[in-house]
Amino acid sequence: MTHTLESTGKELPFELTRVDSRAEAEEKITTRQSYGAFILPSPEQPTLEVLTAPAANKAIATMISTAGGQMHKMSVAAAMQKMQNAPAAQPVNPEMLSTLTQSALQDPTITEVVPLTSKDQQGSGMMYAFLPLLIGGLVGGVLISLKISGIWNRVLALVVFPALEALTILLIMHNWFGLLPQATFTLWAGLTLAISAISSLVVGLHSLKGAAGIGIAAVLTMFIGNPISGAMLPLEFLPWHWATISSWLVPGAAQQLLRNLSYFPDASNASSWIVLSIWLLGGLALLALSATKKKAASEN
Repeated sequence: MTHTLESTGKELPFELTRVDSRAEAEEKITTRQSYGAFILPSPEQPTLEVLTAPAANKAIATMISTAGGQMHKMSVAAAMQKMQNAPAAQPVNPEMLSTLTQSALQDPTITEVVPLTSKDQQGSGMMYAFLPLLIGGLVGGVLISLKISGIWNRVLALVVFPALEALTILLIMHNWFGLLPQATFTLWAGLTLAISAISSLVVGLHSLKGAAGIGIAAVLTMFIGNPISGAMLPLEFLPWHWATISSWLVPGAAQQLLRNLSYFPDASNASSWIVLSIWLLGGLALLALSATKKKAASEN
């Protein structure tokens, strides 16, 4: 029998959901429907096995492993207590006693279904890749706003700059430091879209509000979006509805997309692609609106 662990962030730290097979449990983990699973002892496998996904979140994987160890000790202790409380007329099964004793001396089997890279055992690589994305997007937007004039020149810059920055991040984080497991075209496209969304927001707001627009963009991304993005703190640990709000902001959607494309290729990313595209188009719409207003003002 297998139980998956789905984090809820409510009254209990985890929600248990029964599944029928190990394959189904692993599928839930690889598609990010669950953080881990307990495979309970059976005749074929007498020891508890814990399935984890450190790539999803190192802290939660550690919590699941610890919970598995506690479950293992409690189950062995309960079985031994049951044998001790058996009627005196009922003989103790030596084979069962030997099995319980052996189990008590062993820890549960920990299987990392989706492990981190060998050079990023603490799971910090995602954060190191995420911060340049945010800061680079903001800085790029500011430079485009201040140094490039003309709506079409700015649109072109919003295509070229994010693409080059995304490529640089991939080369450094994957090829140089080995903190990302792969450097695919899809991952590059996701990084490019995320950076474009931030930069276009900066350019669009600056074109309408001037320097105040840059401040608004910085507040939305760095001071509101970044702390609740899930890059440093699991979304399930956030109070109130911040996890839901995070998924609709650029940092939250970008973090989810970056992690999934890096480690969970089977997970659904439709919502992240859509959210980032909406912010990108929103920034371009603000830029177009500003150009229209300036043109109308000049004609008058």
